[in-house]
Amino acid sequence: MIGGIAVGLVGGAAAGQAVVADELKGLPPHWSQEVSWLAKALGASGYAKYRPLLERVAEIDALSTGGHANAALDGLETSARWNRIINDPANHAPEQTHEAIRMINALRSGEQRLQRNALDRAVHLNQPALFDVIEAEFKRKYKEPLDDAQNDTVAVMAKVLARNGGAKYRATLADAKANASTFEVRQAAKRMVYEIDSKPKRRHP
Repeated sequence: MIGGIAVGLVGGAAAGQAVVADELKGLPPHWSQEVSWLAKALGASGYAKYRPLLERVAEIDALSTGGHANAALDGLETSARWNRIINDPANHAPEQTHEAIRMINALRSGEQRLQRNALDRAVHLNQPALFDVIEAEFKRKYKEPLDDAQNDTVAVMAKVLARNGGAKYRATLADAKANASTFEVRQAAKRMVYEIDSKPKRRHP
């Protein structure tokens, strides 16, 4: 059945669209949800070539599929802009993996969503240079006025630095503890300094 949906949507003929609409209206909820997730994925790709397909899906009145397709269409241009940012070759470095370079671009972008995604993913990559970039962004921001979203992002930066660099970033976190512009970031830095100081010290033979 899902193959019929794909053929009808890509084909674009009126008869094909009618078949697709009839099939979608008769699908059990989990099938419609699957099509919705596919629509979200296409929208997140940022590729304009998927716009006609998403527009056709959005015309289909079946459960929430059209709503998700409309949301995907709305986000298509944003995703395209984000793709240009994270794939910018300006920060290319032979010693870094492609994934690390994408994360570095995201961290330096100033885009809250990109930065939060990069922070979440950075902890899974064994790339010390990523944490140096996070420290640089943290230093640049924690003394500035911050809105709620920025506040949360900078507080997460403090946590990532403490839990992935530890003592290396203690001085930066200690300064933020005393001088950050917001109470939330000062408290986050305070907790992270305490966490670093509470870790047992390695004994050298």
